[in-house]
Amino acid sequence: MAKKANTQAVPSSFEAAVEEIESVLGRLEADDVGLDEAITRYERGVYLLGWCRATLQQAEQKVEQLAERSGRLATESAPAADADDESIEQA
Repeated sequence: MAKKANTQAVPSSFEAAVEEIESVLGRLEADDVGLDEAITRYERGVYLLGWCRATLQQAEQKVEQLAERSGRLATESAPAADADDESIEQA
């Protein structure tokens, strides 16, 4: 039971998850890891990779939303900028 809880512990940040993945890989590459520990660490690595993918996907969606919103703001403010340009050209 304790192993399962450890496998599902949520990382504190994306960077912490990446560091932990690197640690898991280093430990798995060591020759002195027993089968049970290797499986537990592998499960943890798989969980962390999934967590990182989901976190990156959420970040990507947020960036797309911000870019879309920014594009709308630029489009909405463009006519006002053109009006200012015309008044400058007339002067």
